[in-house]
Amino acid sequence: MKKIFTLIASALLTMGASAQSWNFSDWEVKDYTEPAEVNGLKINAASNKKISIDENSKTVGEVTYTKRLKFGGSGSATSRNIGFTAAGAGTLKVILTSGSSSEDRPLGVSLGETEIGTATAKGGAVEAATIDITGAGEVTIYSKQSAINLYLVEFTPAGGPIVIDTDKWDASTIDLATNISESENSNPNLKKVPSVYPGEAPSEEQIIADATAPLTLKEYTFTVKSPNVTLTGVSTPNSPNADGEQDEPWRIVASDARQFLNLDACPVKFEGGYLQAKTGNPSLGAVEYFFTNSDKKTVGPRYVETNTYWTPDCGKLPVKGEYYEVSFAQAGTFVAGLFIQRPTSNLYIIDKATIQLLAPSAITIAGYNNNNTVKPAEDADAYQPMKVNDDYTISFANPDYTINAGKQVFGHVSFNVEAGKTYLLFNPKNQLGIYGFQFTPGGDPSGVETIKTEKVWNANAPMYNLSGQLVDKSYKGIVIQNGRKFVNK
Repeated sequence: MKKIFTLIASALLTMGASAQSWNFSDWEVKDYTEPAEVNGLKINAASNKKISIDENSKTVGEVTYTKRLKFGGSGSATSRNIGFTAAGAGTLKVILTSGSSSEDRPLGVSLGETEIGTATAKGGAVEAATIDITGAGEVTIYSKQSAINLYLVEFTPAGGPIVIDTDKWDASTIDLATNISESENSNPNLKKVPSVYPGEAPSEEQIIADATAPLTLKEYTFTVKSPNVTLTGVSTPNSPNADGEQDEPWRIVASDARQFLNLDACPVKFEGGYLQAKTGNPSLGAVEYFFTNSDKKTVGPRYVETNTYWTPDCGKLPVKGEYYEVSFAQAGTFVAGLFIQRPTSNLYIIDKATIQLLAPSAITIAGYNNNNTVKPAEDADAYQPMKVNDDYTISFANPDYTINAGKQVFGHVSFNVEAGKTYLLFNPKNQLGIYGFQFTPGGDPSGVETIKTEKVWNANAPMYNLSGQLVDKSYKGIVIQNGRKFVNK
């Protein structure tokens, strides 16, 4: 099948739920002879156990590093080391080399006081190495044998940002490239009429009365996985026309910069186009038919929605249409960048096992209506807190602002999830596009109302870090403002 899009990991250089990265090319040349902390990286040095930054140029791949961190000798989890706090499991990457051109040396990594992995610093070679960090806690990095030099330290939490980005396609460097796959979806609620109707389109009653054979539709799916999240997009588009032609089921919608979710106010930046199925609103059943018009041309396929669209009380899952199915290995918070075609049609998120809707109060949404240049009021920002109403339509959280019902919503939708559960996201009467997602492990899935969407956003409200300390807008990392938690970059 044709590759039509790419999903790539995008590491944000911030603290907390996003990646933490330290490129020593950016550091001041200096000898550390006592404990210090630089940009969140703790340096455990002493007068007799020095750690230094000096100038040294090396190129790894396409990246040139101009400085290095030097362990002047061996250390341990408690002495002569560098370290940081990991909020959860993830992957540690280091660019390293031995202090000796002819001798390989071991680099140790501990979580707390327990060593969880090692990497080899090669003599005469600068290479990247990765170590799995198995959980939350204090991570320390040290030489187990004499001098070792580091050029980069980077930690990426499990379930980091996944971004659809067709502009950066390079199959040799992207691990999460994926193909569209097909499967059959035959269901007794899907029927077809025996032949093409001559003349104008028949009545709905006539079509339903004549429907006989079961209709088999193909499901066109894509799947992307991160350590804690499996996202599958499902589409059952119109079947081939009378000439056997079939459109591509999924497409990347090329957005201009006004439609990117990359504003400073955004909790996660998405800069590519969004992925969207070409056709197929989620429904419970359908009858397919073709007819010939007055010009003797075959028209179709057309559908009569025999059981209409999915409704909250139907007790069934959709059998036709477009939806996203998301499964989680851990509890946490899921943030999706969504294109919502109309705010007046319903945004549904359901627990697949129970076919129960998440309550509107369990869903947090913020974004813009139409594009990022359109403001709901002269003195307002385009990016605004929104809310999911009791009927699952979308409006601005500020009651003084009126949403444009005829224009799309581009925004971030977040909700807390439980480990082992699968959720479906869809819009029963309009299609739903997705830019990508970010997942943050941890948290209490029952605490779904900690973010109050009814509150009007105040850009000047006090801002706090996760320790409850008051910080200003220059602080980089996870912050809480207006009762909402987000990444300040």
